[in-house]
Amino acid sequence: MRRLTCFSAIAAIMALIPACKGPEASSAAIGKYAQSLIQDTTQADYQVISATRNRNIHGGIAVIGEPEATLLLSESLIKSDKFDNINGRTSNDGLPDFAGETICPILDRFNGSYSRFIKNGEEETLSEINVRNYAAALDTACFLNSFDTEKIVHKSAAKLVVLSSPLSSAYGYDDIDTLKTLTNSKVQIVSPVHAMLDAAWKACGPGMNVGIWTTPVMLEGGVYTKVFDKMRDSRKDWDARYTVITPGTDSTVTSRFLEFMKKYADGEGKGKLNALIVDDLSVPVDELREAVKSVMAVDQDRYITYLNFLAPDFKVIDLREAVSSACYNYLRKNNSFTHRITYPQVKLYVTAASERDSSYVTVELKDKYLTEDLRNLMIESTPKVFSEYVR
Repeated sequence: MRRLTCFSAIAAIMALIPACKGPEASSAAIGKYAQSLIQDTTQADYQVISATRNRNIHGGIAVIGEPEATLLLSESLIKSDKFDNINGRTSNDGLPDFAGETICPILDRFNGSYSRFIKNGEEETLSEINVRNYAAALDTACFLNSFDTEKIVHKSAAKLVVLSSPLSSAYGYDDIDTLKTLTNSKVQIVSPVHAMLDAAWKACGPGMNVGIWTTPVMLEGGVYTKVFDKMRDSRKDWDARYTVITPGTDSTVTSRFLEFMKKYADGEGKGKLNALIVDDLSVPVDELREAVKSVMAVDQDRYITYLNFLAPDFKVIDLREAVSSACYNYLRKNNSFTHRITYPQVKLYVTAASERDSSYVTVELKDKYLTEDLRNLMIESTPKVFSEYVR
């Protein structure tokens, strides 16, 4: 993203004089809520973010956003075993990658489906929600219940925050990244789209040509237009290309992949694809990889056209794997693991309507807040990982 260099130097002074008005922010760079925090640094969310200037290896890994995506990504972190925990190489060793860590899903039930903000032209609101949720993840306290007027429940401040919705990559990530820079926060933020594109560049190199298998909502939100272009510019890799396609849903994984390739071959894309990025969590990626392997291995006339658009080392990049790898690599690089040899722990939180005003609060997930929709998500999606919450 473009840094707000006009007030970078002032930020250090503002950190020492929190009652002062902060530097002006460009409305083209960040959202209105983030601007308001910068202009009035006495606000609670700014104070919470600015209090994370020191590294905290004992903090949790917060995953925040819409409930279903948050649970699915949290499950993938808990079960992940892609790396050798001794040397960090890509090789499972029978020990969870995040052994000794506490995974803290924050299920944003109050705000519901984020797609409605895109459909209603309320992208500013979604950016504000993501900033507020980020601050809640960093806070060392949360509310006892909806009637609570003060945060009296202790919680672990996050040392790493994962935005679970790809929409948050375009609407909220830049705001949070700017606030992190100005406050010198040591808490890393991982976004699904940034993680997948980073993985693609790492696997394919400069000048990559990637296809993106996405949903109509993501396509409508223009997420890749916003994120890809910024990342390409920051890397100065102007030859890198992408094509976003939404294949149908009422068919097998193989036929959906062939539909994707047909759309690409019929004019939506040009040249051989180096990789396929899949941000749709409903797609069984292992099945997709087998389907791709089968298509590339069979010399049949009906596949010839599609084979001409696939590089020999064509790869499939999964959202879950990209996020898990981004988290693991960050913690290892910065020596931020707890180094406890225990199975990953889980601490669940949920957003609920405040009884004091029209806003919402973050509370621990107790029986009172375990609504039927959340219970069903936890039983159907992750019966073993979250079993203690749905007994």
